[in-house]
Amino acid sequence: MPRRALAALLALGLGSQAPAAFGVERFRVDSEPAGAQVFTIAGRAGTTPLTLSERDIYPNSYPPEDVDLYGIIILRKDGCTDYRRRVTRSDIEQGIVAQLDCGASAGAVAPAVPALEPPAARAAPARPGAAPAPSPKAAVESPAQRRLRQLRVIQELHDEGLLSDAEEQRIRRRILEAD
Repeated sequence: MPRRALAALLALGLGSQAPAAFGVERFRVDSEPAGAQVFTIAGRAGTTPLTLSERDIYPNSYPPEDVDLYGIIILRKDGCTDYRRRVTRSDIEQGIVAQLDCGASAGAVAPAVPALEPPAARAAPARPGAAPAPSPKAAVESPAQRRLRQLRVIQELHDEGLLSDAEEQRIRRRILEAD
C-alpha cells in the first residue's frame, strides 16, 4: 500500500490493521518566480524555495473542517494568481516547480482559493505524544457526516490510483459497516 494511502487511512481512523508506517519523505517546493508563500493544511509553511515533509501535506490527523485542504499545496505571491495543486507521489519523489502566472492580468484575477492564514484560532501543538484537543466542529460531526467525509477521501485516493479497486471496496465496506 502506498505511504500516502496509508497515511490517509490512519488519518481516517481506519489503519488499525495497516502495517507500521514507513519513513516520512521530504521534498522540495520551488516557484518561478521564487519567493512565493507556501500554504498547507496546517497554514503558512514558509517561502519558496522550501523543503517540506509529506506529513506537512498529508498529516495523520487534522481538524475535520480542513478536509478540503488535505493533500493540497497553495503558493501565493503578490501580483500573481494563486497556484493550487494536489500533491502526488510523483511530486514527493521529484519535487515541485510551480510556474506562477504573474502576468499583467494576474492581479485582476480573483484568487483561486480563499485567503489562507496561519490558523490563529487553533491552539499551539501539544507536546509530542499528547492527544490533540478535539475541535468544536469535530464534536458536532454526526456519524453519518464522518462516514461521508471518509468515503470522499477514499474515493479521492482511488481516483488518484493510490488504492486498488479491491482495497477501495474493502475499506468502503469497513466504513459503511462501522457503528
